[in-house]
Amino acid sequence: MDTDHETCAKEDLKYTGYVHTKFMPDPYLLFQAVRQQIKRGSFEVNVRHNVYSIRSTEDIDMEKIKRYRY
Repeated sequence: MDTDHETCAKEDLKYTGYVHTKFMPDPYLLFQAVRQQIKRGSFEVNVRHNVYSIRSTEDIDMEKIKRYRY
């Protein structure tokens, strides 16, 4: 799941956070949770070994991501 709200280079994604899929089993909810925190920036999400890797242009509060519900 990749998204670009604005055009940015990969090197602009300077913040990285990780969330295990047990905290966020639905990728769409993850997208909503990240989009809620990142208003004007860009981010990309990759999943590997049941862990989401979230890279963004803005800092993300990963605890809020883990607690996000609709």
